[in-house]
Amino acid sequence: MIQPGTRPLTDSTHRVVAMSAHQRTLLIEAGAGSGKTAIIAGRIALLLASGEPARNIAAVTFTELAASELLARVRDYVDRLLAHQIPAELEMALPNGLSPDQRSNLDIAAAQIDEITCSTIHGFCQRLIKPYPAEANIDPGANVADRGEADLIFSDLRDVWLRDRLAAGGSQLLAELVAIDPKETVDTVTRLSDAMRNSRSVATRPLLPLSPLHSAFVTSIGSFEAFLTAAPCQEVETAAIFEAFQELRSDIDTQQPAEHPATLARLVNTTGNETLFTQDGAFRKFQKKGKWEAARKTVGLSKAQGDALFSQADANYTACCDAWNALTAQTTDHLLAGLVAELDTLLLSIKKYGIQVPLTVYQEGRNYILIDGERRWRCALKLNLKAVPVLVQARPSDLDNLLLMFNIHALREQWDYLTIANKLPKVIDLYKAAHGE
Repeated sequence: MIQPGTRPLTDSTHRVVAMSAHQRTLLIEAGAGSGKTAIIAGRIALLLASGEPARNIAAVTFTELAASELLARVRDYVDRLLAHQIPAELEMALPNGLSPDQRSNLDIAAAQIDEITCSTIHGFCQRLIKPYPAEANIDPGANVADRGEADLIFSDLRDVWLRDRLAAGGSQLLAELVAIDPKETVDTVTRLSDAMRNSRSVATRPLLPLSPLHSAFVTSIGSFEAFLTAAPCQEVETAAIFEAFQELRSDIDTQQPAEHPATLARLVNTTGNETLFTQDGAFRKFQKKGKWEAARKTVGLSKAQGDALFSQADANYTACCDAWNALTAQTTDHLLAGLVAELDTLLLSIKKYGIQVPLTVYQEGRNYILIDGERRWRCALKLNLKAVPVLVQARPSDLDNLLLMFNIHALREQWDYLTIANKLPKVIDLYKAAHGE
């Protein structure tokens, strides 16, 4: 019952419809804190009061926390209704309280509330397929990992995959990139694999052959050289620009085919010098008209001839820039396509085989102590796996443990400097003790 002096909500009619119109499909749209959860919980409570079995009701939320809060709200409403208390949120839908039939239905439903499916979409789907593990090709005891657990598991498997691909006989493309810039390579793999995980339709643009583009760049430099050689006067800064283009060509010349991993890695990491490029990597504007004007005067050429020389120099500079941009853009696409193909093997192996990389342990009595692979172990527990592959090694010393952690974090996310500063003295002391120093 609405208390005297309390103003009715302006949307009270719509709230009643949302809770009681069980034969209609409704969209509830409102701002934060406006009572959407109360409306949904009220709708479920009134569904139960109408005689709908709890097992026939499904409520899907974005998070497990929201699901637990919604189910707790439903249970609270049912308990209070059976105690002859009408929750304020339900007063407008139950102005006369519960009917005998509604109370009888709620008596039955009170013991069955846990049969309501109230979960995320992942939990809902799991509940549908769990009775059919053979048909769904899942472990009967498998559970849904929450977002945090899934992120940790994926990160761990990616790190192990990356170490495997960088080992002998692994990926030449990744090896070439790591040799030039390890941190940027790992960061790129991380960003790209996250994008592929979140969007399975990630694809690269159609690729063009690189050899013609490489030849076009070399040809443009040759044309620039021919112009400067034949010019009746020389402009020093334009000559320096030409030399910078020559250096750029030398930097990417690996004596390998244009599509070879070494060529791709070297080209995408070639930055050129400040004669050509601004700090953000774009080509500088060719603002040399005054320089060519001064150069033509030194040899007695007319202004028209000086303008013509500047126009030719500008055209050759632009041709070199355009050829370089076309080559680097397509090289980036080839590199991205190569990384996508590499990461496809990661995603497919996780999907098909699950945990294949062994955990590292040592034996202590009848127990095994985990050294490396905690997230894979947690994943195995979550998936209810009966067995996991392990490597059993001798118990490591404290020094071995610390050095292992340094190596692992060098490949993954680097420790912060404070952690390194705290650990290094211990490493030094342990090393001295181990070597009698």
